Amino acid sequence: MNPLIIYEYTSTSSVTVAIDNSVYDGGMPILYYNIYLDQIKVIQKGISSVAQNNKIEVNSLILGTEYKLSISAENDIGEGELSDEITFIFA
Repeated sequence: MNPLIIYEYTSTSSVTVAIDNSVYDGGMPILYYNIYLDQIKVIQKGISSVAQNNKIEVNSLILGTEYKLSISAENDIGEGELSDEITFIFA
């Protein structure tokens, strides 16, 4: 099961992704979620900023472009492994 899904296309340049925060935390509280777009970290959000709705907006996307999106969680020990990638065309 992938912990990341496209929730909605929010504008002509952004998409909102939903995070399944039930992923294993390694025994320590998750502090941040890191969103990767084509293997480059584009967002780091503190857990408190996504706790209410489990959603993060990814901006500056280009219409008609294919993207690969993945996520990792980070705690005091460090950053966990990247999730499976989801591929989508921003159209």
